[in-house]
Amino acid sequence: MGSETQTGRYGFPSPGEDCREDRLDIRSLLVRHPSSTYYLRSEGDAMAPLISRGDIMVADRALRPRNGDIVIVELDGSFCVRRLVVSGQRLLLCAENPGWEPSEAGADLVCFGVVTGVVRVFGRQG
Repeated sequence: MGSETQTGRYGFPSPGEDCREDRLDIRSLLVRHPSSTYYLRSEGDAMAPLISRGDIMVADRALRPRNGDIVIVELDGSFCVRRLVVSGQRLLLCAENPGWEPSEAGADLVCFGVVTGVVRVFGRQG
């Protein structure tokens, strides 16, 4: 009679076993159109607390802006990030920070892209 070896699971299951997922690919979550996606670092506080200074915004130029989207627009020769609000025939650019007033966008508004995600890196890097 030879010895037999069995393979299998023995003992108690891991408490995290129910939460196990396939490998997480952050790029597949944030990027729908790779050739039209750009990463920009936030510099101001107009969109705080939603987007903070230093956050990395993921902007997709292939998406057409819609009411409620967070957009990157060119305003007075520089880029800014605001929530696009359509109110009747008016286009408003609204900050999340209550200290900032909404501004009305003109017909010449240039939209760089729609923000589809934000990456926030905490202070501890090593």
